Amino acid sequence: MKNNKERAYYVFIFVVNFSVLLLFSEWTTLREIFLLFFVSILIHALAIYHAKKRQKLRALHRAKNKEKTQKRF
Repeated sequence: MKNNKERAYYVFIFVVNFSVLLLFSEWTTLREIFLLFFVSILIHALAIYHAKKRQKLRALHRAKNKEKTQKRF
């Protein structure tokens, strides 16, 4: 469930970025639209990478805490 929420959040950010691009498309050239579109894709990909990295760190931290509690008892 949590993965779906994070994925939905990043898709929402991507859609908002793309909508802003379309909103200002009257004043920008086609080259600028494509450049901003690819930048928004890059931001989206980095956000997904960051979420996966954070998830791995949480799992590692959880495993360390589990070992500590098992050593106490």
